[in-house]
Amino acid sequence: MKPCHDPRFRALAAALLASGALAVAGRAAEPQAPETLPAPPPPLTHTLPANPPLETDGEAQAKAEIEAAMQRYTGLLRTGPVADLAACYAADGALFQPGMEPLVGPEAIREFLAPLFAAVEVRSAASETEAIEVFGARAYQWGTYRQVVAAGKVPRPNTTTGRYVAAWRRDGEGRWKIARLLVQPSPAPSQ
Repeated sequence: MKPCHDPRFRALAAALLASGALAVAGRAAEPQAPETLPAPPPPLTHTLPANPPLETDGEAQAKAEIEAAMQRYTGLLRTGPVADLAACYAADGALFQPGMEPLVGPEAIREFLAPLFAAVEVRSAASETEAIEVFGARAYQWGTYRQVVAAGKVPRPNTTTGRYVAAWRRDGEGRWKIARLLVQPSPAPSQ
């Protein structure tokens, strides 16, 4: 190995050798007397508030608008029309269903839902919000849903429950639109 003539390297090597952090040619460095540690810093005088700050009026208003938009969406699942349901999505909004590729855009969502609406009767649909977090013109909502659906001449309707996560985005006209909706049905109960 070539010796390094850079004075910065030599100064660093000398400091490491002196501290005992570096051994020379496989020989352990001799133990050095411990240095005196500086006194610990004084304790923090600032404490966090017992209660987190309350949300702003703007946040509360946005949460109320998002909750109303989700309840409208849930109602449209029961009553339709499918075009109004699909219009709840942003132009690039996506619906994620298990086992399927995402449906992107209101038209793709409408085309997917139209034959389903023709084949089944949604007897009831409900959603319950667990949390909404607002970040300016974007928001995220978590919750659960329950639907009772009857198909054709099936005597007993099927009840589906599950969870959802919705990403919302405020459009240019100030309306909240679904940017992404992920639904996750609960496992079917054991018979």
